[in-house]
Amino acid sequence: MRTIREEEPPKPSTRLSTLDDAERNAVADRRCARPDRLDRLVRGDLDWIVMKALEKDRTRRYDTAASLVQDVERHLRGKPIAAAAPSVAYRLAKFVRRNRAAVGVLLIIALTLVLATAISLRSAWVARRERVAADAARANAADAQRAEAGQRRIAEATAQESRRRLARLNTAQGVQLMDRGDWLGAALWFTDALRLAGPNIAPEAADRLRLGVILAYTPRLVRMWSHAGPVNQARFSPDEDKPVWHPAHAGRINALAFRFDEKYLATAASDGSVVLWDLERGGLLRSLRPAGELAAGPGREILQVALSPGGQRLLVLAKDGTVAFWSVPAGEAAGQLATPITGSSSAVFSPDGRHVAVLRATSGIGEARVWDVANGQPVTPALPHAGVITSASFGPDGSLLLTASFDGSARVWNLATGVPPIPPLLDLHSPIPTTKDAVGSEDFIHAFLLKQNP
Repeated sequence: MRTIREEEPPKPSTRLSTLDDAERNAVADRRCARPDRLDRLVRGDLDWIVMKALEKDRTRRYDTAASLVQDVERHLRGKPIAAAAPSVAYRLAKFVRRNRAAVGVLLIIALTLVLATAISLRSAWVARRERVAADAARANAADAQRAEAGQRRIAEATAQESRRRLARLNTAQGVQLMDRGDWLGAALWFTDALRLAGPNIAPEAADRLRLGVILAYTPRLVRMWSHAGPVNQARFSPDEDKPVWHPAHAGRINALAFRFDEKYLATAASDGSVVLWDLERGGLLRSLRPAGELAAGPGREILQVALSPGGQRLLVLAKDGTVAFWSVPAGEAAGQLATPITGSSSAVFSPDGRHVAVLRATSGIGEARVWDVANGQPVTPALPHAGVITSASFGPDGSLLLTASFDGSARVWNLATGVPPIPPLLDLHSPIPTTKDAVGSEDFIHAFLLKQNP
């Protein structure tokens, strides 16, 4: 009795935890539970119910047995029991156990709302950050534009001041040239100063006045032609009445030649094209570019065209050394030299048009050779010079060939023998030892001397 009155009994969960293995297993078998879960089964409500029923103070025990039964029934229904401490957490735990499905749904809804709120807050924060960054970028761009506009104004003002200074310098240079009597040179400087003056009215008026004065003292411009591209060739016809410039070719014009009667004009370009023009009708006559001798391609750049004295044959010299002939005005192929002449630079017809002299240079050494136009075979051996040959000319009867070279000499060759009939003309101011039989025409030599020593 004393034990019952004075000693506090242990909680059921505590008692179960102190059992030995055999007792624990026996109790578990009776309860159809696992031994390690016995104390959990009674911990909580059952502990509180038992401890309230065994309370020493009768005022704290159940009033009646019915109260004990009601507490057990509340435990079984998952409701809060009277023996437990009336805390909010306890009551809430009991409520969750009784309404697990509803509480689960409410938790899912709450989590969804929380997640949506978090996502919205995150999106709002990102949008605000991007808006702030965009505002900053716009502000920076506006600052950069203002700075650029300021720099541009400074640069334009500096450039305008530089143009004004350069215009003044050009004007001063033009005035100096005017004082020295160089009217054309002064006109160039005044024209450039006028270009630089721009909308500045006062300097522009002064420069125009100076140009007007200069034009009164300079040669008069008779006629001018304007072209979209550069002009590579320009030449007068034999009667100096038909100026010719860059005709319609795909490549650069390298050569052109008039016929003696000015009826036809031949032009050649760097793309390998050769065109024969009818000057009387004012249009293209033939385009000499068949798939044969003069087809365009690597190495087929045309260096020279020449018409024979009779005007019946057109000579075409290509960069690869090919020398071809065409009939005029038919524009038909009329043969070519037997072999290409590497390093060839120019060719010249004999007075009768039966032969052609081709000049070539290799490693700074020049030579000339005369070829037969009809069969394309060489007529003479190589006629050498110690330097590059600059020009060649046949004698009036075609029996002699005069060559001039960078080696400082001119040679007259007898085409029948292939040797010079006279020594090289090294000093053009000294008497030339020659005879009529050896040279064939003194006028030929005299013409050469006059050409070199006007």
